[in-house]
Formats: sequence, C-alpha cells, structure tokens
Amino acid sequence: MQKFIQQQLEETFKDRESFTKEELEHFFKRHEPDLNEHTFYSRIRALKIKNVITQLNRNVYTLSSKKEFIPDIDKNLAELGLLIMDFFWRQEPYCIWDSNWINQFSQHQAVKNIHIVEADKVELLSLFSFLKDKGWENAFLKPDKDMLYLYARENEVPVVIKPLVSRSPLMTKQYNSQKLSIPSLEKILVDIYTDVFIFANIQGAELETIFEKAISRYAVNFTTLLAYARRRNKEEQIKLYLKTHFAHLVNSVI
Repeated sequence: MQKFIQQQLEETFKDRESFTKEELEHFFKRHEPDLNEHTFYSRIRALKIKNVITQLNRNVYTLSSKKEFIPDIDKNLAELGLLIMDFFWRQEPYCIWDSNWINQFSQHQAVKNIHIVEADKVELLSLFSFLKDKGWENAFLKPDKDMLYLYARENEVPVVIKPLVSRSPLMTKQYNSQKLSIPSLEKILVDIYTDVFIFANIQGAELETIFEKAISRYAVNFTTLLAYARRRNKEEQIKLYLKTHFAHLVNSVI
C-alpha cells in the first residue's frame, strides 16, 4: 500500500515545481479519508526520510530531484575537527568548514582556502590558545579585515576562529568513527553573503553565480535559511536579494 501511494504521489506531482502542505494533505485523504493530523505528519516524515520529498519552507514541498549538500572533509580539516572535539569534551556546540566547499559553485576559484572554526564566544580565547599550543600557528582569533589580508592570507591554509551564532543550522559528517559538526548549506549561503571581508572575492556577480548554482543543484530549506539570516540581522536583505536575482527559483517558496 505504501509503495502504491508513493507511486501515485510521484505521478500526481511530477510536473509540479512545488506543492503545498494542504495539497499534500488533500492527496493523502483521497486514499485515506479518515487520516488524522498525527498520521498525516507521520506520512510526511516518512517521505522525507526516504528522500521522496524535500521541504522547501514551512508549508511547501517538492519531489526530491535535488541532492542533499554533503561536502567532503579533507585530512587537514578532519584533524582540526578532532582536536576541537577533544577540547569540547562536554559537547559544546561548534562547527568547522572549508572555504573550498564554495568553489564548486563559483565560476572562478572564489577564495583562497581557509579553514573556519566557529564556537561559543566565551570559549574562543581558550580554544585559540589550545590550538596554538597544539602547533596550529596559522590560527587567527576573530581577525579584522586588515589582519586577514595582511597576515592570515599569507599562510598556506589559515584557520579563522569566530563566534558561532546561536541556533545555527548545523549537520554532522562522519569521519572514520567520529561525527564532526559542520554547517548546513543554508548557513554557508547566509555567511558568505554576510561576512563580506572574509569572502571579499565572491561579492557581486560571483556571489550571484554561487547562490544560483547552490539553489539549483541542492535541496535548500528556505525557512531554515531565512531563520538563520534573521539571527544574523540579514533576513530582509537576503529575502530581497533572493527575490531580485533568483525569482525563477524562489518565488514559489518565499
């Protein structure tokens, strides 16, 4: 029965760019007239887990033709992440990422390779000292624009340590037997829009290229993206940016 309903759902919405929660509920009730709210949300969760549908915002879904963004972690970044896990033995929130992840979306190589470490602001100085003691001489604590360009970018792979915004959208990436905390694609897009001095080389047309390719290739939850943008005081600016430059991709979900 479940396989039949899945096939019917895919057939019903195959020519639709997106569909609403109400349309999805109406579809299920054609097959299950006595469907209650709890069971309906269970059906949605099951379809999301099976990657049959993707949630675009709070009330809009699409058939899952796009992949989830799961970047590779190179050995150097993984070693850094494992060290940070040792430092945060009580599992405080943190994330690590590599600016190289952006380059798959850019027309040119967008930025010099930078490792970015984000953690609670009260832990940053201790974390910075810990990494220095462990031999990471290329670590820089909250570098300003001048420091980043005069010193950090002279290093082969500088490590930028900065505060983690509360309730940032994070995910985990398996490395050997450990799960490292990394940012979601929604967080990365908001950060490269917001942190202009770190990502100075990808503003303007290059930034537009990155956003368009990221949104076109991967499943992006715009509710998550805009909620994080709100945490960074950029919600209205990013919403306008998306509607101005990518209306063909976002009008049905924003």
